[in-house]
Amino acid sequence: MITNKSKYYCFLILIFINFNLINCQVEYPIDPTGKCEQYIGDSQVTKCSTFLPNINIYFGLLLAVGNNKCRDLSLTFQTLCSMYLKECVSFTDNSTLTTVSIPKRVCRKTCNDVTKLCNIESFFNCSQNEPTINLPLCPLNYSIYNLSLINGDSDYQLQCYSPLSNDSIGITN
Repeated sequence: MITNKSKYYCFLILIFINFNLINCQVEYPIDPTGKCEQYIGDSQVTKCSTFLPNINIYFGLLLAVGNNKCRDLSLTFQTLCSMYLKECVSFTDNSTLTTVSIPKRVCRKTCNDVTKLCNIESFFNCSQNEPTINLPLCPLNYSIYNLSLINGDSDYQLQCYSPLSNDSIGITN
């Protein structure tokens, strides 16, 4: 016979399991040859868009499909640029002078908010995985990296890029 107490414990266990599954994130690999480089911007000779696949499509969509608030909000472009030119963070082991560099990805909520605001949700899936590593392009809250190569944390959590909130850009649910 199942008692109310047993039901209660089963309910708590299910909530705990669901919470862990929702917040579970996988470790991203580190390219030991990767390094952070300062972006110096476009020049008349070399345009950033020639090196970034599909970036003209997305910025063109913003101008064609996005509403005035989307086009006028600088954080919209900042977020989309961060999707293609990720912020980079470097860590150095002082004893060996070994340096690793890791990208700071855009948070999924920020991506969803911007694509919704700009009405380009059908053109860009914020839940997609990166093709080469099959991990989320836009993590929920942070990306996990193993920095033991440089005597760092084996489960370092790098907060994702999230300058926007629903309140700051006027998204209504």
